Amino acid sequence: MIDPQVLALLIISYLSSAYLIYAASYAIGVLKKWDLSSGSEEQIRLEKKTYLIETIIFWISIITIISLFLFMYEVDALSNFIKGAMCGFGTLHMNIFGWGTFFLKLAIVILSGLWLVINSIDNKYSDYPLIKQKSIILISITPFFVLDSLISSFFFLNIKPDIIVSCCGSFFNNFGMNENSGNFKFLLSKKTAFISFIIYQGIIFSALIFSLRSDRGTLLSGFLATINIFIISYFFLFYVSPFIYEMPNHFCPFCMLKIEYKGVGYLYYLFFLLYSLFSISLLIIYLIQKRQTQLAFLLKYKKKQLVFITSLLLTIFVMFIYSIYTSNLKFDY
Repeated sequence: MIDPQVLALLIISYLSSAYLIYAASYAIGVLKKWDLSSGSEEQIRLEKKTYLIETIIFWISIITIISLFLFMYEVDALSNFIKGAMCGFGTLHMNIFGWGTFFLKLAIVILSGLWLVINSIDNKYSDYPLIKQKSIILISITPFFVLDSLISSFFFLNIKPDIIVSCCGSFFNNFGMNENSGNFKFLLSKKTAFISFIIYQGIIFSALIFSLRSDRGTLLSGFLATINIFIISYFFLFYVSPFIYEMPNHFCPFCMLKIEYKGVGYLYYLFFLLYSLFSISLLIIYLIQKRQTQLAFLLKYKKKQLVFITSLLLTIFVMFIYSIYTSNLKFDY
């Protein structure tokens, strides 16, 4: 099913892939021939193209982040034309490419964000100390962009409005997630979940403070914060979603994108992406510190920024979880 919005998304995807393939060819040349101490014609050519390539990747990364939210908006809008679909969840259920497209786009956004973090560090120095690391990441993410273009095409082209699909309500009911089933037993009660969550967040806060004094603390905090991505996803699906819908058995991660919920879902996905990016970036900072000791001063400053932003995001989410705990909404688990 092709409409102007879908066509725009596909054009953006294919153009991004084409530019990345071009940039990746440059990155391969950097890995093979980059030598800043050399005054060869090839080295001069590579240096001249560096700014152009960085500018291309920067804007592709920004456009990729924006296109993710446009994709979520579009799959939600398409649900109005698909039998049985009530939100983007049903649209993604239309064919085998739906969920793969969505998760691939999430991964691409995070990888692009990591490239931006490394690029921001590298550009502080005139000798491009991290250019080979950036080139490796660039080469690594290019196949993901190409794959995303292909899978997105298969997904949109195989949407058949006349075919009935199952949406979020029927999916969770079939999975046994309703008040008449016993499948809530693997979910923690509201009180137990809240206490467990607070304890783990306290551990992460302690590790973040420790990371300001120790490189090992950076590794520990980055690892714990990255694990927390999955914990936050769990809490959001089974505790935050019912709170937003004011329905204890509604776990859909897409209905909240709708106007009747004031599009609060977009804020969550933005929070999720930012937290994921900054958490994983702590691990990247640790790896760079081990290999590029001459960047110690700048990395220390960058680490303070990441620790502050990660702590701020966690504080906001903890306050939100606390509001759920103190609410009158009664869960069936």
